[in-house]
Amino acid sequence: MPNLIEIFSPFASGFVIAPVALVISHILVGKAANYSLEKEDNATYRIDRLPASVLTTSSPNFEGIKEEVRTTIEEFLNVMENIPHFKIDTFVHNFNETTIIEKKRTFAEHRLHTKKIIINQNVDVRSQLLPLLFDLSSTYETPKILAKGFLRAFASSTPSIGKFLDQAYTAVLCKRYFDLELLFDDEMRIILALFIEKIVGREKMESAFFRGALDEVIASLSKYAPREKAIKTVKQLDHISIAMSSPAVSVRHKSNEVYREIVFSLCKMMITKINEDRLSHEENIANIELINDLLQSEFKAGVINYRTTDDMIEELRLTLRGKPDNASSRWSIR
Repeated sequence: MPNLIEIFSPFASGFVIAPVALVISHILVGKAANYSLEKEDNATYRIDRLPASVLTTSSPNFEGIKEEVRTTIEEFLNVMENIPHFKIDTFVHNFNETTIIEKKRTFAEHRLHTKKIIINQNVDVRSQLLPLLFDLSSTYETPKILAKGFLRAFASSTPSIGKFLDQAYTAVLCKRYFDLELLFDDEMRIILALFIEKIVGREKMESAFFRGALDEVIASLSKYAPREKAIKTVKQLDHISIAMSSPAVSVRHKSNEVYREIVFSLCKMMITKINEDRLSHEENIANIELINDLLQSEFKAGVINYRTTDDMIEELRLTLRGKPDNASSRWSIR
């Protein structure tokens, strides 16, 4: 058996170096990710209302745009022009300032700061482009803030917030209006985004998305929880994205714990909504079913699945007030 000097020696067997290098790499990645998460945990976020933008509606400039790309854009506009919350002037302004580039080997992406959309010319254009067109429909810039849907990026050292919710809700809209399921999205993202939409309200949620108004989502969630908790929950969703792309066990462990806390917080907000809002009995029963579905949903980064604890579920049961005389057994947290 080699000693430690032999293991870390550049002349050691490749069979030893490779696993050790992999372990060291995982440790370094884990430390970097944990540092990032700790920094964001300690960050203070001001999620303010964006100043009103004054844009003049004009026509999209299709000069130099390939036919297949133009066809997808026209399909997008034909559908979205009938959606009350869609703002054509925002889309046109951002579209006319954006360059669409096709490459042979690439992932589709919207490079916000350089105003470029990159798509893979060997992959179906429609499935790549539609989610990025939602980006163009919801992007606003000020000297200090860049907002895209529910994402807020800051010119200061404050980390961004809302990436997970922005991506997840974009997937919801792609499915809702274009019957397009994004390949990178899993069911867990959609479940969480739709649960938040149910708390906020679909009309408010869609309207806020197209105006880059994360502040309004925070305000709606803050009706049912302290504002700090609402902001923390949105930020915790971002932590899951970091953890899912990290090989480090410590980061995955944290993501599982964070997921459990997110589920508990969102369920508690929904119960407060049931307790305080004057909803119909049918709506309340439907919301309780959503709570139970979320409590049973699975998210697992690594080998351990952290579900909501029995103590958490018991607290949720105690928080749910009242039980109408005609309520069935569905009026319960399971």
